[in-house]
Amino acid sequence: MRTIRRCQTASDGHNRARFLRAGVAVVAAVCAAAIVGCSRPSALEQARADLAAYRQAPSDSSAARVDASLARLDAEIAELRAKAAAGGGDAQEAARLEEARVELRKQYLTARLEAAGSAARSALEAAGKSLGEQLERAGQKLKDAAGGAKSDEHAP
Repeated sequence: MRTIRRCQTASDGHNRARFLRAGVAVVAAVCAAAIVGCSRPSALEQARADLAAYRQAPSDSSAARVDASLARLDAEIAELRAKAAAGGGDAQEAARLEEARVELRKQYLTARLEAAGSAARSALEAAGKSLGEQLERAGQKLKDAAGGAKSDEHAP
């Protein structure tokens, strides 16, 4: 009798341990799926975020990030179109993403033109200020030279 109880107790402990390991594995799998699903935004969301960052601080690196995210969006659209052509995808989703891509490209080009215009305006303002200062100095030198020549003419 004593032997039977030991076997049952050992068996119960073994079952509990298996159940606990299975529960932990399920919880870990759910957490991993949640992390993977939440950690990477869609190509469209990433393109929008990169465009917003570019608008805030236009730079070559932020422009490259926008170009890359738009390329990923193009790839996602191409993949959806291929799946739809094979009969396993949603053509409407591909069309919706393409419309969003076209709008994002328009916004991106507008932002790039605004950034270029702003840079050109700043450069022209700096050049104008520098030119104005140089003209003032040249005018002052001419005035000083003309004043010096007049004082020489009236000298006895």
